Amino acid sequence: MASALRAVNFLEGLSYPHHPVFMRFPSLSYPVTENFLVELGGLLVPIHLDCDRNRSAHWNEYGCMNYFYASPGRWTNCYLYEAYVRGGMPYMEPSLPIIDEEYSEHVAVYQSILRARGSYVMAELGARWGTWGARAAAALAILNPMPYVLHFVESDPTYCRELSSVMALNNFSYSLDCEKASHEGLAKWILSQDHVDLLDLDVQGAEKDLMSDPALLEAIASKVYRLVVGTHSPEIHDEIVARFGSWIVIYNMPYTPDKQCIRQFLRGAHGEAGVDVAHVRKILERGCFNWSPWGRIPNWDGELIVDNPRFVAATRHFSMSDQELIVDELLE
Repeated sequence: MASALRAVNFLEGLSYPHHPVFMRFPSLSYPVTENFLVELGGLLVPIHLDCDRNRSAHWNEYGCMNYFYASPGRWTNCYLYEAYVRGGMPYMEPSLPIIDEEYSEHVAVYQSILRARGSYVMAELGARWGTWGARAAAALAILNPMPYVLHFVESDPTYCRELSSVMALNNFSYSLDCEKASHEGLAKWILSQDHVDLLDLDVQGAEKDLMSDPALLEAIASKVYRLVVGTHSPEIHDEIVARFGSWIVIYNMPYTPDKQCIRQFLRGAHGEAGVDVAHVRKILERGCFNWSPWGRIPNWDGELIVDNPRFVAATRHFSMSDQELIVDELLE
């Protein structure tokens, strides 16, 4: 069992009890190699995908946003791994996540794995290097081994190549559509599955158009157990929340109240020596955060996580505030 029972909220400097889903992870160590991060479950990630070793620009060599600057959890992992490499440590144990805007997605993905029955089926749209699908497959292997289906949709050819390399590196089976997500393509894939444990969308504003198609919405309602949607404006967030108003709300994080503040004081918090704590304090002073069960979160995108009442018991569903793990809420 993982030894860290509390999670640090980097913005507040406070710790909160980890969600009980993380208590299912065993303590496992893995070899340290200079060119690959090791995440929970032993997932290997080429270091250039999430870490900026030069720390000199907010844009990586592909011209895409470098998540090193956008996600405190990812930059913390990068700094920790750099310490292991520089310290000459032969083995390391991956850390449980800190509290930032990705913490809720970790919880939702891992809980969907633990409650899965028979086979685990997941699709990730706007997949980049296959972040959440890869994390799911790695965790599934140690938490609840069973056959699985991973499907990705990513429109950037460079990231399609990187995704394929991550899948090969970790020996994951998968399918990939290297194109923009479409109503027809997604509905066809969903209907080809017996069920879908998790549908994860982060499609940079296209979620509004996707989630307005009646045929796709019917396919989702007929097969999908859990939906995770990243939202990219306040208006889109409100529309997606209303669209799934009859579903069981697991997590509803509004879009950022102050995008410029997040750009300047979170994504702009890095200097040559690392993170400037004074920048982070400005986030608290200016109030550019939203509240979560784990305190204040300086998020950019909004996020909605909902369960389908056709398949999940509304009277016994899991929540982000659980103190005991619930994984038996799927209906027979």
